[in-house]
Amino acid sequence: MTTPPRPVIHIKAMPPSLTVGLVMSMLMLASGCRRGGCYDNSDVIELDETTPLGITPQQMLDDTLRSFTAMGEWWDESEVEVMLTLANPGEARWVEPRVVTNRQSIYRICPNRVEVDVDVALSTDDGGLDELWPGVVSFSDPDADPMPDADDEQMPYEVRAIPSLDSINGTVDIASLEPADHHIVDDELYANLGETAFQGGWWLQWRRDRDCAEGAGLCENNQSIQVLQW
Repeated sequence: MTTPPRPVIHIKAMPPSLTVGLVMSMLMLASGCRRGGCYDNSDVIELDETTPLGITPQQMLDDTLRSFTAMGEWWDESEVEVMLTLANPGEARWVEPRVVTNRQSIYRICPNRVEVDVDVALSTDDGGLDELWPGVVSFSDPDADPMPDADDEQMPYEVRAIPSLDSINGTVDIASLEPADHHIVDDELYANLGETAFQGGWWLQWRRDRDCAEGAGLCENNQSIQVLQW
């Protein structure tokens, strides 16, 4: 087993299109909460309850409570085998979001979805990660996207988890990735799952340590890095 190399990082500002996509997919676990440009209204349901999408939470779990493997890359483009496992389902919810009205949300899509709390285990064959985090697996209304693609059909399930940066069990050194004079403001593990397809990643976003009251606006100068992708 080898230790992942220490990073040589070239950090750049996140493109606006990527920023919108990532913000829209930020995980919020509570009922009646903000999720990117959407405000979630949710009701707890039974695992065998059929939702308006024609699927029960249990049917989704039957397809996703297992291990998925794929070849991936660290931030420095070194290859690694990634394994993601979903287990221990908890509360199931039916979620009907609405768009938060502002100038930035005019083009956002907030599809209805069914979701279940799960444990998300993520490991790599080089020992860089060996983690267990709380997360959510979900299935969203496929008719809500006006421009669906082939990946939506092959990987209809979505996983989100918030990594615990203070207790990484693997050998990856997250602290070494942080640029000077910045602090982490967002981090998220995401994955799309299907019967034979599996892709996703883990990204971090930092913000410069500067008081907005100073007037330069640098508090909004975010930087990001894709720690792992597959």
